[in-house]
Amino acid sequence: MSRSSSRSAISPAAERAAFLEAYGRAHPGRLRAPHREAHARTISVTVPDLGDDKKNRALEQLVVDFAARLARYAESVG
Repeated sequence: MSRSSSRSAISPAAERAAFLEAYGRAHPGRLRAPHREAHARTISVTVPDLGDDKKNRALEQLVVDFAARLARYAESVG
């Protein structure tokens, strides 16, 4: 006895697009426009080694979060 699937196959790209559309409706303003992502730049910041992996990861996350906030601010004023 064989079971046939009534669900049609969906491509990963279509599944991703559907997810992002639903996420965007559920969380307005949380997604960035794709063209903005393409214009990202990488800069380096030298920070002290805090001598502890957990503290170093926390410091790195603070820097990443601060950079994101600065970018949002810069976009809003300019």
